[in-house]
Amino acid sequence: MEKVEPIRDPKKIEHLKKYLLGAGNMRNYALVVLGLNSALRISDILSLINIFSKAVKEKINPSPE
Repeated sequence: MEKVEPIRDPKKIEHLKKYLLGAGNMRNYALVVLGLNSALRISDILSLINIFSKAVKEKINPSPE
């Protein structure tokens, strides 16, 4: 397995954020900003998104009781 290092240079982080915004990729921009500001791993963020999306789907289409 290849070793992965975090991006530590603030200029590189800002460049990445500007690139994602300029490319119109709001989903990835939001994931990057959320990860940077919360210090969560991407797997944790995706788990939260899955839980949230399931809750929204249940709210929109409630199961019959």
